[in-house]
Amino acid sequence: MRLELQTAAGFNSGYVSDGHNGLNNVKLAANLSYQLLNNVMLSGYASYSVAINKDAAHYRGDEHLRSLFWAGFGVSYQFN
Repeated sequence: MRLELQTAAGFNSGYVSDGHNGLNNVKLAANLSYQLLNNVMLSGYASYSVAINKDAAHYRGDEHLRSLFWAGFGVSYQFN
């Protein structure tokens, strides 16, 4: 079994043209994988992104800036 933890920061440098520039989110994530058989692996992940400096009153593009949670799972098979 393998556990990986990640963190990342997101910046807007003009990508959202009418949003505030600079730091706008921080992401925390965890990935877990398990070798079930020699060629079959199970995996899952969960991630949470925290919105930072939202100011929709001054920046129209910040209207959709929000905190999000998402997760998923998968099965992979390696052909020999």
